[in-house]
Amino acid sequence: MKSLAALAVVAATLVPAVAQADHASFGTAPRRVATAMVMPAEDPSAPAPAPVALGTETDRAPRRTTIFGLPRNVGPGDRVLRTIVGLGLAGVGAYGLATDDLSATTSGILIGVSAVPFATAATGYCPLYQLVGIDRSF
Repeated sequence: MKSLAALAVVAATLVPAVAQADHASFGTAPRRVATAMVMPAEDPSAPAPAPVALGTETDRAPRRTTIFGLPRNVGPGDRVLRTIVGLGLAGVGAYGLATDDLSATTSGILIGVSAVPFATAATGYCPLYQLVGIDRSF
């Protein structure tokens, strides 16, 4: 039971640090990309067209959905944290089964609950984030 309390303390300590690092370390300024020149029309009396700018990289939105078509709302730092929490829950559950420190029911619940952070980290979609209106993807 002490290891579960220690895991909770570590997770509570890491969450604010990862949340701040998530936005600060990955933010970059948009870069300009190449411009395209439209070829003149066949008609020689037509005016020459002006160059057309293709825009910045941020103008073209990256794929913002998961493989299931759900909106992506979990950022990379958050996904790493969710994977660590899932590993911790599954590890404590497996440890409880191996050493009889926890009941089989408690260990099974911990292993089952570890599927939630694993699934949200793997897909990049969190239904609770969508319900609350949080979007940490970029």
